[in-house]
Amino acid sequence: MHGFSNTENYGRKRDNWQQLQLFFYRRKIPIVLSSVDALILNEQDTTLEFIKQIYTLLTERQLMPPVKLYEN
Repeated sequence: MHGFSNTENYGRKRDNWQQLQLFFYRRKIPIVLSSVDALILNEQDTTLEFIKQIYTLLTERQLMPPVKLYEN
């Protein structure tokens, strides 16, 4: 992996995610990215699903659903 940049530019963000996909693939890390574009734009909670995958991979536990503290 070479130039990974922190940017607001959509093209560079897309390139960064393609580099990450290649990193995951080469190291056989079971991360599923259905759509990089949706992840960049945070459409349909794709970012949350991605974070859940990372959490499960690192901790070997499932993320628990949020608990309601107050009933309206």
